[in-house]
Order: sequence, then C-alpha cells, then structure tokens
Amino acid sequence: MENLELRLARIARCIVPALLLGAAPAASAQTIADGALRMEVMAAPNLVVDSNVETPASYSPSAAHLGVKVINTGAVPLTDIVVNMGDLINPLTSSGTPGIFPSRTVTVGGSQGYSGTFALQMPGGAGDAVRTIPSLAPGESVTQYFFVTYPLKDSGGNSVAGAAPVTEDDLWLNYDIWATAREGATTRRVSEISKVTMRNEISAMANKIWPNTTSKVPDEYLDAIEQSLGWRPNAGAPQAGSTAQLEGIWYDLGNVGAGFDNNGDGLPDRNAWMQPVGDPNQFDPLAMRLVKCYGIVIVKLRGGTELLIPFEDRLYFENIPENNTGAVGLVFYEFLPLSSGRTATMSPYQEVASGFDNEKFNGDYGASSISLTSTPPAVTFNKAGPALIAAGSNATYTLSASNTGTTGIGVPLQGLPFVFEDVIPAGLVYVATTATAANAIPAGNAVTVSWSTDNGLTWVTTEPTAASVTRIRWTLNSALAPATSASVGFQAAVPVSFAAVSIDNTGVIKLGAIGSLATSTVTTRLTGNNSVGDLVWKDDNRNSIKDAAETGIPNITVNLYYDTNGNGVADASEPLFGTTQTNASGIYSFASLADGNYVAVVDSTDTDLPAGYSLPNSASPVIAVALDPTRVSAAAVNFLTADWPFIAALTVVKSATPTTYGAGSLITYTLDLENNAAPVAAKITPVQTSWSTTVAGNRAAQNPTNAQGFPDNVYARLDQTASADSLTNSGLSFANPTGTITKVEMVLNAYLSQPLSNDQVDVTVNGTLFATLTTAQLNAMTAPAAIRTVDITSRNPTWTWALVQALTGDLRTNKTSGGDPGILWVDSIGFRVTTTAAAPPPAPTALPPSIPCH
Repeated sequence: MENLELRLARIARCIVPALLLGAAPAASAQTIADGALRMEVMAAPNLVVDSNVETPASYSPSAAHLGVKVINTGAVPLTDIVVNMGDLINPLTSSGTPGIFPSRTVTVGGSQGYSGTFALQMPGGAGDAVRTIPSLAPGESVTQYFFVTYPLKDSGGNSVAGAAPVTEDDLWLNYDIWATAREGATTRRVSEISKVTMRNEISAMANKIWPNTTSKVPDEYLDAIEQSLGWRPNAGAPQAGSTAQLEGIWYDLGNVGAGFDNNGDGLPDRNAWMQPVGDPNQFDPLAMRLVKCYGIVIVKLRGGTELLIPFEDRLYFENIPENNTGAVGLVFYEFLPLSSGRTATMSPYQEVASGFDNEKFNGDYGASSISLTSTPPAVTFNKAGPALIAAGSNATYTLSASNTGTTGIGVPLQGLPFVFEDVIPAGLVYVATTATAANAIPAGNAVTVSWSTDNGLTWVTTEPTAASVTRIRWTLNSALAPATSASVGFQAAVPVSFAAVSIDNTGVIKLGAIGSLATSTVTTRLTGNNSVGDLVWKDDNRNSIKDAAETGIPNITVNLYYDTNGNGVADASEPLFGTTQTNASGIYSFASLADGNYVAVVDSTDTDLPAGYSLPNSASPVIAVALDPTRVSAAAVNFLTADWPFIAALTVVKSATPTTYGAGSLITYTLDLENNAAPVAAKITPVQTSWSTTVAGNRAAQNPTNAQGFPDNVYARLDQTASADSLTNSGLSFANPTGTITKVEMVLNAYLSQPLSNDQVDVTVNGTLFATLTTAQLNAMTAPAAIRTVDITSRNPTWTWALVQALTGDLRTNKTSGGDPGILWVDSIGFRVTTTAAAPPPAPTALPPSIPCH
C-alpha cells in the first residue's frame, strides 16, 4: 500500500489542475454584468423525479438549493446590494414578485402524459426570496442559496417527467434572478431567466451517502482541503445569528456516465450534483439558511490515479473525465440559524450522470438525516414610546438592542445582517427625516435606513414622501459585536382626527428580511377632554339613590377598559386603560379620556368593602360608557353617573313588646334577620319602576332592543334627521301591585347628543298621542345620560293596577323642515308608579325565625 508521504506528494501534484477545474464557473452558469456588478447563476439544469414516483412506495426528492454568485469586479465598493429570486416583471426597474415564480400551463397527451398549471415554489415566502447585502468590496463576491420545491406529479397523480426515456415531454419551469446595487451614485441592475427540467431518473443502489467519519474520509483528503482552501472544517453548535459549521456528507457518486447534453454543445455533460435537502417537509427554511458549502470531489481514473477537485460554494460539477472509474465527494454545509428554538432537518441526496440522456440518484435517499436546532441568541431588545399622547402630537419611538454574548450577531455578507424593523402604526403618519436623525450605532459599524410604502413588499434607501411610508428598516453594515448596543428610532404624528384611543406598536429585530430574533411592543394611550366617574356608596335604604345620610365607601378598586367592539362588556382582549380607587368620600374618576366606548368595572369583591355589603341583584358591576364614540362634537363629555350602590346583605331589625310598660312588666324583644340581597322588585316601596322587557323600532330607529330592561348604558338611537322614527315599549311587570295609585310617569334613561334647532319628539301612550316634548325640553336632555320623566297621570283619572300593567309607550321623532343632526340616545324605557302607602314588608327570605329575648 502506498505510504502516506508518497500519497500526499501525489495529492499535492494534483492540487493545481484541480483548483483550475474547481474555480472555473460551470459551463451552464449564466453570467450577466452591469458596471462593476456581475451575477452568475449556479445550479444544475435538471431536477430529480423518481422513475417510480407514481407508486405509493416512491420517496423522491422534491426540493433543491439554487445558487447565485454576486461579484464586485470594479475598483470601488458596491453598496445596497439586493438579490431577488422569483418572477421578474420589468428588468429596467428591477420590479417583480420575489418568492412567486412564473407558471406554465402544460398538457402532454398519451398514456404517460400529464396536465396542469405548474410553477416552482419557495416555502420560505417572499422574505426568503430577498437578500440584502450592505456592501461588497472591490474583488469581493458572495454566493446566495435559495431553497425551492418543484412538482413531481399533476393533480391526477401522473409524473411530470412524462414517458421514459423520452426527454422532449419533460416538464420545464423558469425562475428569474435579479439584483441591484449602488456603484457610487449609479444604480446597477442585472437579471437572468433560468430554466430547470424535471427528469425521470432511477434510484441507483450503488450510489450511497454517509455522514462524515474518519473511517470514510481519510485525513489526507482533509489535509488537501486545508492546503487548498485554507481551513479544516470543524463541527459547531448552531446559534441564531451566527454560522453553524457542520460535519460533512460523504457522497459515493459511483461511475459518472454521459448523461444529458444540457448546454447544447453536442457533448454529454458528465455531471454530478450534491444537495443537502431533498425533503421540504422536514426542512424549515425560516429556521436555517444554507450560506456556504465547500469540500472536495475525488475522481478515480483508470490507471489508479485520482483527480482532486477542492471547491468552495459549488454544488454542481460537469465535464468529469470520461475515463473515470468512479467518484466520491465530501461536502461540508454551513447553515445560519434565522430564529431561535426552531428545527430543520437535512435530507441529502445526489444526482449523477448515468447512461446517455439519463441520470440517477442515490438509492438510500432519506436514510441519512441531520436535525439542526438553534439556540436563542444572547441579545436583549426593548421598544420604547410614550405612555400618553394627545391627538395632534408626535410620538417618538426608540428600538434598542444589546449583544450580551461572546459572538457577533448577523452575517451581512450572506444577506443576513442584523436588522431593526418597525411598522408605522395604523392611522399615524411618519415624520420626515426622523428615521435617520437619532440613531446610535457602535463605533466601527454603520447603518443603512430603508423605507417601504407597500407594507414591506418593496424597500427603497431614498426616503419617499413621509405620508406614504408604512414601514422602516435599519440594517447594520456589520455584525452587532459582543458587549455592544445599538439603538434606532423615528417619530410618527398622531392626527387630530385619530379614531382609536390606544396605539399598539411592535418592533422586531431579525436577520435580513425574515425570521425574528425578538419583538417588543409599546402601548400608548390617547388623551382627550372627557371623563368618567363618580361614586361608590352604602345604599342603606336600598333605593339606588345617594341620599344625604348615606356615606361613600373608600379604597374600592374601579377598572376602566376600552370597549373596542362597543358591546358594553369588558372582553378579555380589550385593553385596560386604567385602575383607580375611590377616595375617602367614595368618589373616583378617570380624566383626560379620548372619545370612544369604554367599560367601567367595580371590584364587587374588594376586601375594603364593609363586612356584609354587596351589590344588589339588580345592579351590575359593569357599566358601559359612551364618550362621543362617533366623534360628532369637540365638546367634553363628562360621564358622571357610573355609580354603584352597595347594600347590607343582611339586616337585623329589633322590636319590643309592649312598647309601654310599668315597673315589674315583662318585655319581649324580637330580632328579625332580613335578606336584603333579594331582587329589588321583591321589596315593597311606595314608588315602583318597571323597565320594559320589549322595545321595538320603526323605520330608521337603530338597535331598539338596546333600550330593553334595566339601564345598562347600552343605547338605542332615534335620529332627528328622520321623521316618524319610533321606539315602542311594552312588557311591564310590577312585582307588588298594592296600594292606591296616585301618580303614573313614563320614564326613560336617555340623553341628546347635541342641541336641536326646532325638532320635537311625540310621546304616545297606549297608541294615542299624549304629549310633545318641545325643542327646549329636549335641549335640556343633553349628555350625560339621566333619568327623564313624562307625567301621564292625567291620561286616566282612575288608574288601576291592571291598566298600569298593560301600558305601552312610544317615542316618535317629529322633525321640522330638513331635520336637526341631534340624536336621542335611549338606554331604557319604562313606567313609574307612586302609591299612597307601602304594603307591609315581605317576610324574611329563607332565614331563621325571629328570636325572642325576655
């Protein structure tokens, strides 16, 4: 056996011609140049379709990495380089659809035919199809790899490779690659249309792949790589933002035959292709990106000699010598993790020229796989912005990141620089030049600012009209070094007419155009001139009215939510606007509120409530608050009726018998325990109000059912611009029809949005017009909402409870001329009855009997 020294000497003699062969671009690579910008497409012309793909047992590759090299051939740096893959629409403006490829509609007849509309696909989407490279020095180059998938069958399960060994019916598809760069003040543009063909290929068991081991890869071959390329590959742990250097894959290519004449030179290409991923279902292109490959191809020649081809960033080889007796290849793949905690699995395969017009792939495809999982990068990220802001002001946002690790984050040369990105919040307007005004970048680094006017589909580095900007991107020209920080920012104007009451803005840091290393959100509350309040008290007589002798309850928590959907409920997804506590008098308030719908919620289980006190069954802890949600007026709305009465659930009533007595008399004391938490309707009072359970609308009256039931700050609407719009109420229920009726009133909880000029509202009782609310009466009903009454006692001289229970009422707009813009917002409609005296109180509810004490 040849000793190691002689073998290394022979290897060294092969290095020079091998490097020449390895360094030359493949004959099928297409090159185009504009000024100093040159681009070379580097990919095989054929894609593997297993000859048995129509059988369920077939496991064919259906994905590949396509490469393109970008080179600076000039004497000055190229800057702002952008490389795209997809469908190029206009080469003159470099406009197209990255990530979306040209499609073809094809019909091939015959028993082995197929039909349909086909196109390549990019699983990583448009973000993965755009590569931004800050700069290339003179003579510098970089290769970008794009992961694509291709069709194997049509919708009917027929192979798109057609009949074997016929080549003319094989499906072919185009893909476009285009790039732009700045050479000084000049924009350079290059583009190329490339084609791949789906070929019927056999699975050859003589062709194998193995992970790199010392038993398969002799050290002298690794020495040759180190001697020719300058390094010996080592394994590395993947971390988002830094390159993971992996052990290689050993390909046993077998004998390299004639294959196809893909370049049309009249000679078979004798080619080989080595790919790291063939199964797209196992590989997540948003988790890992191929950024480099290198290794050696060893061609065994007749006579016992070998041809060594060390290479860097090359997957496709052709013109393998005809007198080969077999070939092997060792390829090392470097992947860069794009985001943390995601996994991508390699499924390597090879494609090798076989007989004339035929190629083959390894029979053990899928048997070997390597899973890559990235760990989080050592980076902190924070988005800062104002907590409060008034309409008409500018919001200043700052994005800050710090590298707390020991390695740099970002690989700009691979199109994966460290990037800040932010969205202009909906409704706000970017303030011109602010994205470049206050950025703090580490010494020795620099930042390029880009703007998008189409929500990130395209980017420009010249600031467009401020009002058209929808997103901003800051790209560091070098990696964010260990123990350094960077911050960027911008301003956005909040229009006077801004419609929302809060602004959520999320910033992101990432690598290049895709992935996410971290996000941070800041919420800003819009201020205004409105307020909400105001009282939580002990309702000792349980009449739901704050009487002079009753006291407020201090230290009770009240929360205010923004009611985004206007349903009067604090839904889980709706933002909390503030929390406060009642003062010593039981008063609370929320001030400086913007127009909109809110929900105030009292903590009905607050530990500061007096022992035994709770809300009555008829009261809800939630009160809907409308602060001019339609923004019809600039005037302040002070909603000061968001009140809560708390009652003692149990009351002890003590009585004595007899009430007069002399010395030596026997006195009996009785303690009655009453349940005050029973529904209010079950208690007898001199004044009873029944809110209608049915409210119907006529003509343009809106949301009539909102006026049903107990007042809840959810409103029906009567528009004064229309005539004869009406709200009709019925369905009364007076719980204790006892006593002589002395007064009957129609009651409504309502308010007028703005004063009227001359319009009125007609009040109908039991179908007959009873009275007309004049313009002056209505103008006295402007916000906030309150209980309004119309005395209808005179409607009937002898009221009975049967007549009261059957009452119906009607509010009907009566416009004059063109109608006024005011709106009558109606919360509840009902009737109130006053009697001469209350009936005896009801017996205690489900409580122990009276306890006599002597």
